[in-house]
Amino acid sequence: MRSKWFGVAVVAEVREGKFHRSTWELLGKAYELNSKLGECVYCFVVGKVSDPKEPIYYGANKVVYVEDPELSPMRPREYVEVLKELVLKYRPSIVLGPATLYGRHIMPRLAAKLRTGITADCTDLDIDEEGNLVQIRPASTGLVMAKIVTPKHRPQMATVRPGIMKPLPRDESRGGEVIREEVKVRYYGDVEVIEKVRYETKVSLAEADIIVSAGRGFRKPEDLWMAKKLAELLGGVMGVSRPLVDAGWVSRDYQVGFSGTAVSPRLYIAIGISGSVQHVTGIRGAKTVIAVNKDPNAPIFNVAQYGFVADLYDLIPKVIDILSKLRRTKAAHQNP
Repeated sequence: MRSKWFGVAVVAEVREGKFHRSTWELLGKAYELNSKLGECVYCFVVGKVSDPKEPIYYGANKVVYVEDPELSPMRPREYVEVLKELVLKYRPSIVLGPATLYGRHIMPRLAAKLRTGITADCTDLDIDEEGNLVQIRPASTGLVMAKIVTPKHRPQMATVRPGIMKPLPRDESRGGEVIREEVKVRYYGDVEVIEKVRYETKVSLAEADIIVSAGRGFRKPEDLWMAKKLAELLGGVMGVSRPLVDAGWVSRDYQVGFSGTAVSPRLYIAIGISGSVQHVTGIRGAKTVIAVNKDPNAPIFNVAQYGFVADLYDLIPKVIDILSKLRRTKAAHQNP
């Protein structure tokens, strides 16, 4: 059975005619996995996009494109039927999708249609010595990392949180092929889109270049002004660890970590955060991590490039004062 399945496929997420960044992240990981398999990287695109060649520039060998503006995850039955036809025709051994609202809506339905399993919310993927997909994700509330393999069933399916995998640099010199497919779609008519309402989040952690995050080291909600002010001075945004969301201090929009938003900023400052597995997993894409914690044994120091063993109530106000003075001095020089 396994010999009949070949390659790694990424199910692209398309929003209003544009590819979501999770597609590029998954293609980067698919490219890496395929380097161990030596097979083919597919990108399945369903809907309507302005340039179906774009996935090639991010690592796809073949883009399989079903152009139909009526198809979207809002029509899950029809959408999944089309994906099922593509999987059965091209028979990729591995099928990856994003662990977004879109992916959670579509990928389990697709797995059920294909009579195979799926591992959701993976934090990493690998290939073992026998060519099986190793699906890695936290388990037992983040206390352990589980490695899951599916040796007897194909395709092997997994979803991955956005912000965890790194995309390849866009390269227009990459060669590839766009295959246009026509799939007969039966529209069931059981879903009618009446209105689309855009939800504006209070903070955009996924796109932030600098994030200052607060944890349980803060004693009360009013003290979060320190994290907010430091983020403002650095030109970044504030985030928090899960306990502060659970305590009702801020909304979930601010939560950083595996159970919140996985981030990949240029600079991540963790203040009063111990460094649980689920939090560290969510910041693995950060270029530089600075940690402030009064506990020298806090796990966050294991992933930080720079660490300060200090009481945040002593250190952070001083840092804010220094940065505020520097900003005033710079402004005075610019506007004499």
